[in-house]
Amino acid sequence: MNQFVRHEYSESTHRLALGVETWDAARQQPVLTPLWVGFDDVLLGHVRPLFDLHPSNRYALRYDSWLASQARQIDIRLMDAMDERVSIERSGRRYVPRRLRITVPTLAAAESNPPSGRGCQPWLYPGATYPLSQTATGLRARVMRAAAGPLPRRPARWVRVVATLPAGSAIADVAELNALPSARVVGRAMGDDRGEFLLLVPPAAAQAGTAASMPVRLIVLARVEQAVPADRPDLPTIDPCWDLPVETPASLAVTDAVLRGETTTAGFAIVAQREISLPLGRLLRGVADIEI
Repeated sequence: MNQFVRHEYSESTHRLALGVETWDAARQQPVLTPLWVGFDDVLLGHVRPLFDLHPSNRYALRYDSWLASQARQIDIRLMDAMDERVSIERSGRRYVPRRLRITVPTLAAAESNPPSGRGCQPWLYPGATYPLSQTATGLRARVMRAAAGPLPRRPARWVRVVATLPAGSAIADVAELNALPSARVVGRAMGDDRGEFLLLVPPAAAQAGTAASMPVRLIVLARVEQAVPADRPDLPTIDPCWDLPVETPASLAVTDAVLRGETTTAGFAIVAQREISLPLGRLLRGVADIEI
């Protein structure tokens, strides 16, 4: 039986389960370059519903019988794609990938709420090949894990970096960092699988006056290095993001701190701090690696 048109017509209805509109954390606007958005575990051979890509670069997951029957907790992955031939295996590195754990309600529950409650706007942070203005203020650097026992010196994967003011004020722990007033946080970055990060300071956060540089305190956060599962020694070969942390937002609201990447992911701790002077209107490069 048709729901919207007369019975002599053929009717096909699609219901939105989850809409995703990614935002560029540095520019504070939607990401318009190619991305790959989908279920996190498709590389492991699982058959999952596909996200539809719309011309606006928004992604839509539609209800099917599996999603509609009961509330499902799904892990999705968002990552940059090299070109229009989007692929989960080929990242362009303009943005650092993210994993999000989101609960999709039953169709009946979703229908009882406003349609806007089915969409989210996760932020993506600049990666190694992010296109930059020549006058951007920021820092390009790398975080490395020190050699330990049989392990050589190696990249610290998926670190988080926060730039705070004043530069001389040390941060005791994650709780203190999360409680800082927004005015004291002048930049955030996410590191990639090679330990590289690109921290950009918005023009509005630059200090007023005639100073040529801006001293900040860099806070590096990381979690314990993940071990390859004993039953899947081939996992790093199959999935380059196998140890990317999964983040669980409290809601799908645009103000959710997890979606915006503005809160510390569970399991992360402060592992290094460094005072650094950022030249205003220029990207600082060539600084010594931060070793943890």
